[in-house]
Amino acid sequence: MHRKTAAAVVLDLFLVQLALLILSGYYYGIRVLILALIASGTCLALDAVCLHLRNQPIRAAHLDAVNTGLTLTLMMPASVRYDTLIITCFAAIIIGKALFGGRVNLLFPPAAVGYTFSILAFGTELLQFPQPYTALPLGNQIDAAYTMSASAQFHANRMIDLSDKLLLGALPGPMGTGCILLLTVGVFILIARRSVAISTLVTFLLEYLLMSLLAESDFDYMIKLLGCNMTRFGAVFLIADQRIAPKSLGGILYGFLAAILSMYLTTFAEIEYAVVITAILLSPLAQFLKSQSWQMEYARRRQQYRRTHREQEVEQHER
Repeated sequence: MHRKTAAAVVLDLFLVQLALLILSGYYYGIRVLILALIASGTCLALDAVCLHLRNQPIRAAHLDAVNTGLTLTLMMPASVRYDTLIITCFAAIIIGKALFGGRVNLLFPPAAVGYTFSILAFGTELLQFPQPYTALPLGNQIDAAYTMSASAQFHANRMIDLSDKLLLGALPGPMGTGCILLLTVGVFILIARRSVAISTLVTFLLEYLLMSLLAESDFDYMIKLLGCNMTRFGAVFLIADQRIAPKSLGGILYGFLAAILSMYLTTFAEIEYAVVITAILLSPLAQFLKSQSWQMEYARRRQQYRRTHREQEVEQHER
C-alpha cells in the first residue's frame, strides 16, 4: 500500500466538502456558491503571497488553502456578509497558518483559528441563521428573517423533534454542518481513502456516541448532539486533520480527550461551536504527542512492519 500524498488528501477532502456545498446551495441559493468562491479564492491568494514572501514554490499540496476556505464557508450562516467572511479568511491563513510557518508547521487548524477570531469579532452575526429553503439575495447585507440555530433550540427545549430534518440538514444553523446522512457517507469515504487521521476520528466518534447514550440512554438525543453542534463536521475537518492529529496510540488518546471536552462544552457549557473550541484547546496536545519518543518509535515500527509485509507480497507475486 503506497503512502497517500498530501495532494490526494486535499482532493478527497475537497470533493466531500463540494457535496456539502451543493446541498447548501439547494437550501439557500446561489449566494452559497459565491461565498465559497470568495473564501477559497481569498485563502488561496493569501497562502500564495505568504509562500512567495518565504521564497517557497507553490505545490499541489498547498491547495489545502482552498479547503480551508470551504471549511469556513460551511461553518457560516448562509447570510454571512462577504466582508466578514474575507476577514475570517485573513485570520485563518495569516494567524492560523502563516504565523507558524505554513502547512507543515501548523499548531492549530487554520479554519478553527479563523472561526474563533470571527466569533469573537462578529458573534451576533455568526449565530443568526436564515431558514432553509430561503433563496437569499446576492447583496452583502441580507435583510431576511433570522432565527436561533437548531442547536440553540435543542438546548432550550430538548423535546423538540429534529431527527427527520437532521438526516438531510434541513434546519437553521451553519449551512454545511448539519446533514448527518451526507457527513456519514463522507466519513466512510475519507476513512477508506485514508484522508483523515483514522485513529483520532474513529475514537472521537465512538467515544462521543457512547457518552451520548450514557447521558440520556436516548438514540434521538445522540442524533441531535451529533448533528446540531457542528460535531461531526468538526470531527472530520478539524479534529481529524492529518496535519494536526498524531498517529496510532497518540491519535487514539487525542480523539478520546477531544470527545470528552467537546461533550462537556456542548452539554454543560452549551457552546454551539464546542468542537471548534476543542480543536483550539487540544491541538497543542496533539503536537506534544507527535513529538514523544514512544509515539515516534511505535510509528517507526509500524511503518517497518508494513514495508516488510509489502516486500513479502512482492516476492510471493514474483514467484
